[in-house]
Amino acid sequence: MPTLILFEETDGLLSREQRVLRLHLDLSRLERAGAKVARYNLRDHPIIFSVHPETRGLCGQDLPVLMIDDRVVSRGTVPDLQQLTEWTKIQLEPGGCGGNGCTCGG
Repeated sequence: MPTLILFEETDGLLSREQRVLRLHLDLSRLERAGAKVARYNLRDHPIIFSVHPETRGLCGQDLPVLMIDDRVVSRGTVPDLQQLTEWTKIQLEPGGCGGNGCTCGG
């Protein structure tokens, strides 16, 4: 299964932007499907940003950066579900937290 690392400016779960919230939901769904997912934001993890070669010296406009298996697949834009499933080869149904019904247990 793939390993995804998301570097973002602030904690995306605190965002009011629908596309950022959707990305976090999609990453959680990929994680439940077996992918390994790590999320780092500049405010809470500045040292990781300063030592990682792909994020060293980046500004907010360059974020988010998404890496899959140590390869940058997206920089400065928020990927959508179609892109995530293409890059990870994990198929997820579009729509709510579980596609054809909720699988989050909520």
